[in-house]
Amino acid sequence: MFYRRQGYYYRLIKHLPFIKHFDIYDPQSFIREDVLDNLVVCMLAYCLFYFGLWYADKVINQIEKVNEKMVAVVRDNKTKLEDLSTLKKKRLEYEDVVVKTKGVQRQIETYLENELEILTAELTATERKIGDLEKVFGKCKSVGSAFNTGIPASGPEGEMAIEDGQTSSEEKPEDVKVLEPSFPPPLPPEPPPRKYGIFVARPPGHRVIPGYGPPPPPPPPKIGFKLPGIC
Repeated sequence: MFYRRQGYYYRLIKHLPFIKHFDIYDPQSFIREDVLDNLVVCMLAYCLFYFGLWYADKVINQIEKVNEKMVAVVRDNKTKLEDLSTLKKKRLEYEDVVVKTKGVQRQIETYLENELEILTAELTATERKIGDLEKVFGKCKSVGSAFNTGIPASGPEGEMAIEDGQTSSEEKPEDVKVLEPSFPPPLPPEPPPRKYGIFVARPPGHRVIPGYGPPPPPPPPKIGFKLPGIC
């Protein structure tokens, strides 16, 4: 480590022998063996130790930063996973609702189709009845006009004529339809209000006429047999 130099220091040691313990060029001297060499080693060890601490601290900080980034990534992934599971559940619920809605829609469509068929059939029957009524009305109108003018009338299908003021028709009785009125029958008129209460009709022979007195009592009934006359 230290190299010996020839010079005044070496000559000084010859004159002063105790200085050889402080000779830094002698590895066996006190100052070299017990002080300087140990101090250098301690300093080197100290520097190496602090360098190791600095490097370890730097590595630890980098690891902490990487760990924080990984924790943030894991948290984001966990949130995304929860959102994905929620979306899957919502999708299953939506599919169930869609399936149920489609089933109900099919039932409603079937019901509406049946109702539409029923209404179509009723409409066709009503149109047929209206046509029959129009034919009957036309016949009646032609008969009325012929009756007023005295000209024989004939319908498009059935023959109707007026002979000597009487109408004759060749239609069958089963072809004639009796239509019921669509309005309720009229109610009988209400009696007028009475001033002195209710009057009860008396049987004949018991009515008292003012000024004539009470009527005579009726004769008792005769009991017996009626004998035939003797010729």
